[in-house]
Amino acid sequence: MSEFYKLGKDFWNRCDFLTKKEIQNLSENDLKVASNIFERCITLGQSIVSLPSIFYPEFLRQISNPPCVLYVKGNVRILSSKFPISVIGSRNATCYGSEMAYEISKEFANLGVTVISGGALGADSSAHKGAIEGGGKTISVLACGLDFPYLEANLGLRRRIVKSGGALISEFPPGTSVLKYSFAVRNRIISGISLGVVVVEAGLRSGAVLTASFAAEQGRDVFVVPVLAQNPLSDGVFALIRDGAKVIRSAREVVDDYKNINANFIPEKSAGCSTEFEVNQKKVPDEFIPIIDAIKKGNSHIDEIKNESRMSIKKLLPLITKMEILNLIESLPGRRYKIK
Repeated sequence: MSEFYKLGKDFWNRCDFLTKKEIQNLSENDLKVASNIFERCITLGQSIVSLPSIFYPEFLRQISNPPCVLYVKGNVRILSSKFPISVIGSRNATCYGSEMAYEISKEFANLGVTVISGGALGADSSAHKGAIEGGGKTISVLACGLDFPYLEANLGLRRRIVKSGGALISEFPPGTSVLKYSFAVRNRIISGISLGVVVVEAGLRSGAVLTASFAAEQGRDVFVVPVLAQNPLSDGVFALIRDGAKVIRSAREVVDDYKNINANFIPEKSAGCSTEFEVNQKKVPDEFIPIIDAIKKGNSHIDEIKNESRMSIKKLLPLITKMEILNLIESLPGRRYKIK
């Protein structure tokens, strides 16, 4: 990886998959910063999953602004679940809201659906607990670095999620605190990683409604659980219904909805528990062997790589170093976390 960094700006400009901003980020930062983040992740037991990785969530890859890197604590394989559904609601959920988030998530787990939520108090916590106690898997999307001591009341729950075969994920590198925009950034991942979003309770200007709006923009389905008009957290739910959200009373209704549209979306009992992946192995063309050898030999052979044609570089990098390069870029400081 250090060899690629030392190739310099002229070489980076020849790499079609690097944007001007990414090249500028590479130019303005020391490789040591990225190395420190990698080492920190190893110490913390975190994985780094970038866009080219086979473990990168396929549905998240499809949105207009997917995070180039996800930091993961726990089972990276669960990110590739074929049937992920988000269950979200208010931090100040009523007893009814907490119970519904729990029961629907538990039913999803029994049906083989991976439950996504935001790790907050209230409905999110109930959703994660329901999925775990239903014998399934759950993913918690956090709005800070995975090691940051935020919401210590849920520390035990986060440990349960990892221990049960689920995962904690974040777009933010280790040590990142919660910032003003963090939750909006996090919310577009919750919807983007999912086939659909189930909203249990929500105020009119709540994070749950924001997540549902992201879902609609991303082409995801929005479902709501019915609430009484007297419920103090009903305004957001009724607004979503007016905007076209489908009212559901059980997880089975959601699963059946997808079953009627596309048989490929039918989850299996083991859908969230896969431990093996079939990876398409790419054979490296013989013409690239000298370049690979040059990379392995280090600095004294950098000129051999620089002298290769643009076409050779374009073909070689996706096979050899693209994932590592993107990991490097996204690990550098100065990354702008934009919602759009």
